[in-house]
Amino acid sequence: MEELLVCGRCCGEGRQSWVEDDRWVEDVCYACGGSGSVDPEHAFEQRLGAALDLLGRRKAHAYRCARDEDPEGEDFAFCAAENMLSARDYEEALAMDYSERASRETRDWSRERLEWLVALSEWSWRSPRAVSAEHCRTSSWEDRW
Repeated sequence: MEELLVCGRCCGEGRQSWVEDDRWVEDVCYACGGSGSVDPEHAFEQRLGAALDLLGRRKAHAYRCARDEDPEGEDFAFCAAENMLSARDYEEALAMDYSERASRETRDWSRERLEWLVALSEWSWRSPRAVSAEHCRTSSWEDRW
C-alpha cells in the first residue's frame, strides 16, 4: 500500500478557507476530498504548482519594480489604469500569465529537472533574500519569456 502524504493545499485539515466578496468562506478541500491526505504523485503536482505560482509572482513583481524605476517611462500604476485595473489586480493578472507560461514551458521537462525547480523554489521561499529582485530581473529564465 502506498504511503499517503499531507495535502499541501489544506495542510492536512481537509478544509479550506478564503475571503470571497468581503466574507470568509469555508469548504471541503477539493485536492484531497476532505481527507487531508494525498498520494505522493499528487503531492508533487501540488508542490510544482506552488513553485510555478511563486515564479510567476516574482516575475510580475520584478516587472512592476522595473516599470516604477524607469524615470522616462510610464509607471506600473499607469499601465494598470490603461488596462482598467488596479495596480494590485494588474500584478495578479501578470503573475497568473507568467505562471501559465512557465507551466507550458516546463511541460516537457524531465522529472529530475522538475524536482530541481521545486527544490529551488521551496529553498528560495524559505530564504526570501536568497533570490533578490535584481537577480529576478536579470536571470536567463525570465529573459526567455
